[in-house]
Amino acid sequence: MDTLGFETCPFIRLEKNVSPVEMESKIQHLKTIANIEKLPIDGIVLCYDSISYSKTLGRTGHHYKDGIAFKFEDDMLETVFRSIEWTPGRSGEIAPVALFDPVEIDGCIVSRASLHNLSFIKNLELHPECRILVSKRNMIIPHIEDNLERGHYAPSLIPNWTTTLTVVWMISRKRPRVALTLLRCQTSAQL
Repeated sequence: MDTLGFETCPFIRLEKNVSPVEMESKIQHLKTIANIEKLPIDGIVLCYDSISYSKTLGRTGHHYKDGIAFKFEDDMLETVFRSIEWTPGRSGEIAPVALFDPVEIDGCIVSRASLHNLSFIKNLELHPECRILVSKRNMIIPHIEDNLERGHYAPSLIPNWTTTLTVVWMISRKRPRVALTLLRCQTSAQL
């Protein structure tokens, strides 16, 4: 491919009957190359180097079943959880977002992560000033992996919505959009 002018990513050929030790060595070699060349890498793909054999394995709606992908574990960094911000999403639902001390993950400064829902918050037992582990799932999505200081859960972080939201319809040329205004909330609910 290089001789035809196409840029290729680093790869390694493996012979038949490769031992697990050899496989791990090859994977580490690819990680080293990616690190030296500053290429983001979140896993590897193993596939056969034979189109005719690949065709005999069948296919899905868009590719042959001749390979398998392995994702590496995400790097986790420690930081300090500060608070929860309640933010309207694209669909109009109010979503909890964690605010924490900024950390650099995969070359980006990260200080916010979705908390998904109330059960997720409760399961993490989040409380202000607790130490948390944060990752970027698949090198993209910030995620709180764990609370390192469980046992001090603060249900006061969960709002008790005493007032509903006012929905204002704004008509655009193509489709209606919804703008939400939060009137009031108290932070005294218990889960």
